[in-house]
Amino acid sequence: MSSVNAQYTWTSQVSNTTTSITDVHFAPTGNAIGIYGTSLGQIGRTNDGGLTWTEVYDIPQINSDWTTENIIGAFIDDAQNCVVATNGGAFYNSTNGGTTWNLTYSNAPPFCNSMTESDGKVFVGGSSKVYFSEDVGATWDSVAVSAISSINDISFHNTYGAFVTNSQIFTSADHGDSWSEVSGLPHQYDIRGVAMVSNTTFFTVGKFGEVFGTDDGGVSWSSVVSGTSEDLNDIEFGNATNGIITGANGTVLMTSNGGFDPWDDSPHTASPTSLIRTVHAQNASYAWFANYAGEIYKSPNNGYDIEIIEFTGPDTICFDSEFDFTIKFYASVGDAAYPEFQILLGGYSLFGSYVSYPGIVPFGDTVEFTLSATSTIDNPVDASNAVSIQGYTLDQSFIAWYFPPNSDIYLKGYDPYTVSGPHEFCPGDLVSITASGGDSYSWVGNVDNPFLPTNIVIPVVSTNYLVTIEQEYCTVIDTVFTTLGDVCDSSSVDTIAVPAGEYAFSPNGDNVNDFFVLDYLEGTTNDVRIFNRWGDLLASFTNYNNEDIVWDGTYEGRKVPGGTYFFVVEYESSLSSSGWVQVVE
Repeated sequence: MSSVNAQYTWTSQVSNTTTSITDVHFAPTGNAIGIYGTSLGQIGRTNDGGLTWTEVYDIPQINSDWTTENIIGAFIDDAQNCVVATNGGAFYNSTNGGTTWNLTYSNAPPFCNSMTESDGKVFVGGSSKVYFSEDVGATWDSVAVSAISSINDISFHNTYGAFVTNSQIFTSADHGDSWSEVSGLPHQYDIRGVAMVSNTTFFTVGKFGEVFGTDDGGVSWSSVVSGTSEDLNDIEFGNATNGIITGANGTVLMTSNGGFDPWDDSPHTASPTSLIRTVHAQNASYAWFANYAGEIYKSPNNGYDIEIIEFTGPDTICFDSEFDFTIKFYASVGDAAYPEFQILLGGYSLFGSYVSYPGIVPFGDTVEFTLSATSTIDNPVDASNAVSIQGYTLDQSFIAWYFPPNSDIYLKGYDPYTVSGPHEFCPGDLVSITASGGDSYSWVGNVDNPFLPTNIVIPVVSTNYLVTIEQEYCTVIDTVFTTLGDVCDSSSVDTIAVPAGEYAFSPNGDNVNDFFVLDYLEGTTNDVRIFNRWGDLLASFTNYNNEDIVWDGTYEGRKVPGGTYFFVVEYESSLSSSGWVQVVE
């Protein structure tokens, strides 16, 4: 047995059947919900990634022909919707998680042998037709093909597909609407399985260990070293590099380099004499295979504390705005204590740090929690990026990886906006401050109507006017700074001090610079308000004195995150000033 360089490692699961398992499949979202079908019409289901399986249905025998109950394909779309097909040409669907099943098609000829799903379309390979459903098996249509024997396997990548019979290979470029036979057949013996890896790259497997690959849509072929002479039955790829082949006498082969180099033996403890009929590769790490002894094996085998089931969030976010997201996971091996998650967008950390679940999840429990966070990615490109999630323990040990299907997030920059006002004024001047480019506005400061895009103000000292501009996806915070002119009549200029240009403090409890000092307010009657960058009021004070009436960097008793905050001061009845303060962690 050669050394294994692929990422798949295997552990046994309790299937609760000794009947031949002919297909196993897991829902595209997460790695928890799956079903299998057997040669005697039994349907099993798991809700915990395969730790436990329960028989949920037994297809009745319509007549004495065993093919009517021999399940050849099973697909589950989510917690409720699933479909199976039998070798006798009967197709069933369920809309309640497998509790009850409906016979939705029974006119297919015998010897249907394969099922797959691609972008919401379920396909079943018959003997002279490819059947398809776009509503998870509720209704069916078909496309005639010139196959001379039953279809053994069918596979898709995007809208590009391929199916194989014993002696033919067909391809499609239009999501199965039409099929063309590939000439120059590479195999000498029966072709059993096919896997599309890209629009033009796919592999086929067959008897006596034959593996062939093409990267030009079947125009030319390369013979691949499989390292075995056993009959090979199925092949699947979890991504562009990681693939699995299964076959007779417990054969499991793996690759992590795209499939054209020699394949490796996979160590496992399945029955060494049992034929492995089916393999399901969920992604680069998660996969299941099942054999004719009723055994199911799962990768990975490293005893992950958790398995992530689902991630939900907005389709579009602004590059520096707060948004809500939800992570659903379950404790799959033992109690999961305070797991942390790193959410990646296009390979970059979305928040710049880990987000944590604040507690212990007992073994077997499923938890869904929602958090609000702000993207720290500072290079918006107005582009869609794929989401991926890494799970960690408190000591940063890696425990899970999850690729949410169809969950790209569109990362936007600000829409065009303007904020304007005069640079200089003299006391008594009417000053117009204006913002544009938003759906709504909120000014902070001594303004007549904070919700209008334009306001007329009468400042008496140099003043920052902060405005929050709400766009469709982004929240823009900007200021208009009005400066007291140097050439004004000196008799009209107030002599009270104005804020310094910048303020900062570090509320870390070391008794050094632990609170916000406003150095120009001592001895005045004043009101001070503190806002975050979205304009939310965090704290307010009357007669701020830099001693016992101070802001210590908290909101409702909890420390605020490090960052920039805005303050507004009103003093001596009619005067106001504002500025920024940096909270340093």
